[in-house]
Amino acid sequence: MLLRDYDRIACAKKLLSMNPDPIPRYIIYRDLLGYDSEHPDYCAAYEAVISHPHVEKIAAAQNERGFWEPFHGTTEGMLRRLLSFGLDCTHPTLAAVRDYLIRLLEGRESTGQYEKQDHPRWYSEMFEPLIAASMLSLLVPDHPLVDRHRALWVSFAEEIFSHGYYDEDYDRAVKASHFGYTVSRPIPPFNYYCLLLTCPVNGKSYLTEKTDRALVDYCMKQMPALGYVYNEPPGIPIPIDTCRRDSRDFWHWVRALSIIAPYKGFEVFEKTICAHLMSQRDENGLWTFPRKFDFSLSDRFAGTHKTVDSSLFVLRMLAGRRGY
Repeated sequence: MLLRDYDRIACAKKLLSMNPDPIPRYIIYRDLLGYDSEHPDYCAAYEAVISHPHVEKIAAAQNERGFWEPFHGTTEGMLRRLLSFGLDCTHPTLAAVRDYLIRLLEGRESTGQYEKQDHPRWYSEMFEPLIAASMLSLLVPDHPLVDRHRALWVSFAEEIFSHGYYDEDYDRAVKASHFGYTVSRPIPPFNYYCLLLTCPVNGKSYLTEKTDRALVDYCMKQMPALGYVYNEPPGIPIPIDTCRRDSRDFWHWVRALSIIAPYKGFEVFEKTICAHLMSQRDENGLWTFPRKFDFSLSDRFAGTHKTVDSSLFVLRMLAGRRGY
């Protein structure tokens, strides 16, 4: 946890004084104040979340098989939204996508989707199972199917970083040895889905410390490491008012950090990153992003709600909540 209890509670009180909408109010109770699920305020807030139009709209768009079409892209985005709202994994909408992901990984379902690569087996044998396993890991991190796919990608990471650094040609050779074919652009261990799948969960690490540190070092220092999430080196702090194209805003940077932070190797960067994040607060000790972002929680992103949503996004990262 990068945030002191005093700062966390002080920020929570400030945000509550701003009369937040139902979803951010619930997140404040759960993620900042640490209320347990039996607390009356927690229970009332959660009831308001599950009946909220944001949640109902996403649930209504889910197909009868349990996912959102097209699978790659849309399902991932809807799952991230529901998790950011704080929905419990037993909620019917999340339970339905969980069951679909299980059937997909068991070979009893298909997505009907295909993306062109330089080998026809790449999408169905390598990429899509990785997506499904990484998404399932957000819902049931210890599921046997997650464990099986995690073990494979952990073994790739261990071998590819066995020399302490990343080499794309060696990565390509390792994957070719396992899958039996070569692609021009291998899926590296620092790919978004790989990071979700091999991420430490509840204090349990899956990578050796040597590989963990080498992986994080590469992620933080190399620009292409977390493409689509953040297209700059996450190890270089940026101002809160940064507005750029191609996933390079301040919130993209914070999202990248939240995904990398659970790894042990992040400790090397923790002090610098935390100091910079705290320096970007306003005179009230909170954060306000200059424009709407993908993980906003309020009914509308305007007025004080901008500060509530922006602050919660940063505070959840600083409080050690797993990013996605």
